[in-house]
Amino acid sequence: MKNETKYSIIDCRISSTKQSTGGSLEDQTIICENYVKNRGWSNSKTFAKVYSGRKEEREDFEEIIDFIKESAKNNKKISYYVIKSIDRLTRDGSVTYEEMKERLEVLNVQLVDAYGVIQPVQNTLEHLGFEYKWSKRSPTATAQIVEAERAKSEVTDILTRMIGAEISLVQDGYKVRSPNDGYVNKEVYVDGKRKVIQEKDLNRGHFFEEAFKLKEMGWSDVRVVETLNSIGYMTKERKKWDKGRNKVIGLIKGQPMTVKRLQKIIPNPIYAGINIEKWTNNKPIKTKYAGLVSVERFNNANNGKVFIKENEDGGVEVLYNHNLTSKIISKRLKYNNDYVFDKMVLCPKGCNKPTLSSKNKSKNGSYYHSYSCNRNHYWRVPRDEFEINVKTYLSKFKFSKSFIEGFEEKLIKKYRQRESEVVKQSSKISENISDLKAQQAKAIDDYTSTNNQVIREKLEQKINDLEKRIKSTKQERQRIELKEKDVKDFISYVKYLMEHPVEMLVDNKNPERQKAIWNLFFEKTPTYEEIINGTPKLSFILNVSEKTNVSEVHDVTLRGIEPRFKP
Repeated sequence: MKNETKYSIIDCRISSTKQSTGGSLEDQTIICENYVKNRGWSNSKTFAKVYSGRKEEREDFEEIIDFIKESAKNNKKISYYVIKSIDRLTRDGSVTYEEMKERLEVLNVQLVDAYGVIQPVQNTLEHLGFEYKWSKRSPTATAQIVEAERAKSEVTDILTRMIGAEISLVQDGYKVRSPNDGYVNKEVYVDGKRKVIQEKDLNRGHFFEEAFKLKEMGWSDVRVVETLNSIGYMTKERKKWDKGRNKVIGLIKGQPMTVKRLQKIIPNPIYAGINIEKWTNNKPIKTKYAGLVSVERFNNANNGKVFIKENEDGGVEVLYNHNLTSKIISKRLKYNNDYVFDKMVLCPKGCNKPTLSSKNKSKNGSYYHSYSCNRNHYWRVPRDEFEINVKTYLSKFKFSKSFIEGFEEKLIKKYRQRESEVVKQSSKISENISDLKAQQAKAIDDYTSTNNQVIREKLEQKINDLEKRIKSTKQERQRIELKEKDVKDFISYVKYLMEHPVEMLVDNKNPERQKAIWNLFFEKTPTYEEIINGTPKLSFILNVSEKTNVSEVHDVTLRGIEPRFKP
């Protein structure tokens, strides 16, 4: 009688694509195939995947179980489930191992390993002609449990050494894992030991530097995104893997910058050389490498939402919503032009809220105006008294003639520096336009050389998308170009502001402009009490009294003063 064919399946597994040679999927496959061949079995299918054996449930195991069931329906019953060794089935310990083995036994499939640790189940009462569930056991059952627990223990030891070392490196300021976008990893040797730091990616780092620079100057997120895309920003291309992460099946193309992506980049302290993550216990540490931007630029770009504080002992803190309550109110939904300083001064009672304008009717029917606050306390000052006191304080603001002349010289110098930057940026945009046009030309050639309608539709969409990007990029180039008239007009405006500061500060015909100018003079919104005492915190050097004399020009940047062509 001809022997019935015995069918098997082979299961090979590695836990990562970086598994060392000797434990690769190819090696496991060869070992298991030889094992099957030497026993005369017919292998129905080989499952080879990247999957962690530490998980309690392997989704790929469910796929194998389904295959075994489907084979039985097609009269091709699987008798053997072949693995190289127990640790290739699972590393989650003996409990998980026994559960997986029992599921196979229910399907009458015998689990075997190429190393011979797993032996068939035997009936210990067979010589008496009886059989019970408890009487069936493998002679190597204890060895199998020991091997399953050894595999689990081995994982713990390996991961403790590996992850522990990586945690220590991170806490010491070094880099593990892949680099952050804008950086590349670089190996360095410290005391003879190999370690990794990050340094600027020469191909991509300038995009991130430009983003922080523009945000520091007060540009809106939308304008920053438009500028970065105009000079060629695209996300990195990524490999696309199959479901089991066994092989690369394509590439995920780069995408332009978006507001959402930018809003994840700007608050990330790693770009200032400060790392915060789980392995630092969510505490900030200085890295062993320089950031793409300075801490000062990072803080200015985030405008208090995220603030890196450098302590005298060399440590750092990261504060969130830092001093936002003391900043000028950025959103004023309603303006009352009958009140010169509507919401421009804070309540002196400690609530740090802007004063409210109020109009009350007296018993005789007349109305009286006042600035007030009634947030869990009561405070009120008549409008005329309030505004006279504020104007009296503002009248002390003055600049000496020499300061104005020197400041104009400094301002022109700054703008010449900016002009040089714009020329370079315009050159990058032109290069990007040329690249986009080349892509468009190739797409047009491909379109004319194919008759496949599906391909033509895709190419037509690509051509149209490229045309939109070219047009948008050209507009951005025109928008950033400096004009001599822009510079002269802006300098004239600043000179007028410095010669007539009070007039500009009390002019509430344009509340948004008044708010912006007010913010130039005060680092934080003053309280009424500070106005009375003459102690508001100013944002730059002023001649606030006749005793103050600015005899030299300080090379400072007045935050908030920007030319018209900027957002």
